[in-house]
Amino acid sequence: MKLKSHLQYERDFCNLMDEKGFHTERVAASGRRRHSVCDVILFRKFRVFMVEVKSTGLAKFRVKGLHGVVEKALEFNVMPLLAVYFKSSHSSQGKGKWVLKLLDKEVKEVTNNDRSDEI
Repeated sequence: MKLKSHLQYERDFCNLMDEKGFHTERVAASGRRRHSVCDVILFRKFRVFMVEVKSTGLAKFRVKGLHGVVEKALEFNVMPLLAVYFKSSHSSQGKGKWVLKLLDKEVKEVTNNDRSDEI
């Protein structure tokens, strides 16, 4: 089984959100430039999200080091969003699960049992 790169999870997330009626833009060189704080910008009428995309093979993702996206999103009056892809080794098809959480400084972790926030 070939491992996916982080870029591929970002592309998968964008494709999923496009199917749900959002417009998506991947941020080139996110995480490599000093001022890039998110991976994807997500648009829908009257709503804009700055999205950080993560993936994990664990049942829990600890939120740390993501407060830059929260601060920048609040500065520009947009919503900070965390999209975590939980890889599944138990599923018969090897499919995982996306969990979407609106971020604030109080969010400490996301688990694969969490429900996604309505966006």
